[in-house]
Amino acid sequence: MSNVTNRIFFPNTVWFLFLLVPFIAIGFWPGYWSTLFGDINSSSVIHIHTVLIMAWVAMSLAQPLLILKKKIQWHRRLGKTSYILMPLVLISLYFLIQERYLRRLSRMSERVASGEIQMTSEQIYSSAAASLDLGLVYFLLLAGLYSLAIIYRKRILHHATFMFGAILTALGPSVDRIIFQFYSPEGVVMNYTASYATLTFTILLLGALAWYQKRKGYSSKPALITMGAYIGGVLLIEFGSKTSAWQVVVESLF
Repeated sequence: MSNVTNRIFFPNTVWFLFLLVPFIAIGFWPGYWSTLFGDINSSSVIHIHTVLIMAWVAMSLAQPLLILKKKIQWHRRLGKTSYILMPLVLISLYFLIQERYLRRLSRMSERVASGEIQMTSEQIYSSAAASLDLGLVYFLLLAGLYSLAIIYRKRILHHATFMFGAILTALGPSVDRIIFQFYSPEGVVMNYTASYATLTFTILLLGALAWYQKRKGYSSKPALITMGAYIGGVLLIEFGSKTSAWQVVVESLF
């Protein structure tokens, strides 16, 4: 099994995944880690989510190592813990998105009340709903790709590729923040350059993986499905989040 897994991905892919650790540390340093013990206004939701998502990342990094070391039984045992961990991650992410949505509604309402900006109630709710595009897209990608990985857990190529796509969802939120630390155009309230850069890289990486697997004699279907999911996420951010249907969905969820 380990020899097959080594051929599924690019050489040293397992070790490159460990770059997620410094990316997460650097990306979330200004907004979270640097104020971890000093910000008394931080909600418990964000701390719970952080603990759960770090546990998920640690497990995701350990799993391919166990395969490389031929610890197949330990890989399966650890994988079964994700049946509990992942629902908790998604629940915490849901409440985190909800909290940010309600906070944005409150802040925009306060700015309107103070006369700082002029917006109708409908515009406030529409703007707040649109601001959740990245969070909800990554939520859907993580939930969807993880589910596919579990459904196809007995098919090595499918399971490994879908799980690879799931762990790549941690790349966007961390690298996006790193880019924004150095690139913040003046006069632009929300700029998608960083987000699209990370998503584009991920899509190109998955496209290259599909080609690589095909060249190695494996089916490229799982990689293409994963790439298609990320492309769908980009389209949802660019077009879907600006529609009234998106606003209706967000308001029904939160």
